[in-house]
Amino acid sequence: MQESQNNFQNIETAPKKKGRWQTRLAKSVSLFVLIGALAWALFLHGYPYVIETPGPTFNVLGKINSKPFIEIKDHPSHQIEGDGQIRMVTVGLRGGPGTEPVSGIELITAYFQPSQSIHPYAQLFAPETTGEQERKAQKQYMDSSMDLARAAALTELNIPFESDIIVRGVSDKSDAKGKLAEDDKIIALKNGEKNYPLASTADLYRALKDIAPGTPVEVTSENKAGAKKVSEIKTMKRPDGKPGSLFGIFISTDFRFPFPIQVNVSENIGGPSAGTAFALGIIDHLTDGALAGDQKIAVTGTIAPDGVVGEIGGVLQKVYGASADGAKWFLAPVGNCKELANAKLPKGITPVQISTLKDARDTVQKIAKGDTDQLIKCHP
Repeated sequence: MQESQNNFQNIETAPKKKGRWQTRLAKSVSLFVLIGALAWALFLHGYPYVIETPGPTFNVLGKINSKPFIEIKDHPSHQIEGDGQIRMVTVGLRGGPGTEPVSGIELITAYFQPSQSIHPYAQLFAPETTGEQERKAQKQYMDSSMDLARAAALTELNIPFESDIIVRGVSDKSDAKGKLAEDDKIIALKNGEKNYPLASTADLYRALKDIAPGTPVEVTSENKAGAKKVSEIKTMKRPDGKPGSLFGIFISTDFRFPFPIQVNVSENIGGPSAGTAFALGIIDHLTDGALAGDQKIAVTGTIAPDGVVGEIGGVLQKVYGASADGAKWFLAPVGNCKELANAKLPKGITPVQISTLKDARDTVQKIAKGDTDQLIKCHP
């Protein structure tokens, strides 16, 4: 009887062993599914984010693809002296229009890198924007920044040039609404007894800098048919709080420079943020001596014909890119300087504040001479 009980127990234990095997198999399958799902989430699935990374930098006083970065023809210029560098800086972009979406592992890696920034895709780009559209827009920004740099550099050096000031739009809040139209050309201003002939946008900016907000000004314009008219337009307060006024109109400029100034930049690089660096490079070609001395200085900021330096995006990434390429100084617009105040920066590079092209030029010269005590540093 005892033996039969033992046999009965043996018969019952066999299925239990099989059940444990099935359980282990189920757990293994679940583990493989989990690993597969994790791998898909980390490496295969794309996320609607964009990652900004440090991009390459270029010495505007040197060469690019065996050609001088800046070439000046039909006008006296000189060979750049010394080992000094003025470097334009760029930002790399992953996950933008026309490219593969960023993966989970890329987002995790970027999160822990102080040199990288993560932004929602919709914050930077419209959903319908294509890669080709974005490339064309960035190229237009780059081409415009070159023209503005030429204008700003020649204005800084008091070398005359001409340009047509074309109206592209009028703000609803502007007194020019209904008085100036799209494609009108602005020819001259008159404030009281003072006449302001406008040969360039720089002349327009200089004139408005002397005119207080709320001042009625006579504006001479010409439409596409060649018909001229004079309109009285009250100036507006500048939103940035700086001296002078504005009309509240959107303009573009057709420049006519007295000699060719060629800026050779790769077709793969776009955007407006190198304008100040270009202008400094042009100035160095047209003046005696070595502007940067033997220093390596990175520069960023948009530029206007009157020399005002504007803010840019990706400034932290640009600082890291400049540092990686050996720059010891980084010139940044005022607003971006504030952005860098509490940021974690690479060692060995000092960001300083600039607001105009003259300011940038003076700052570069002071760095070249070692006279840096009075520079406004962005980072304590």
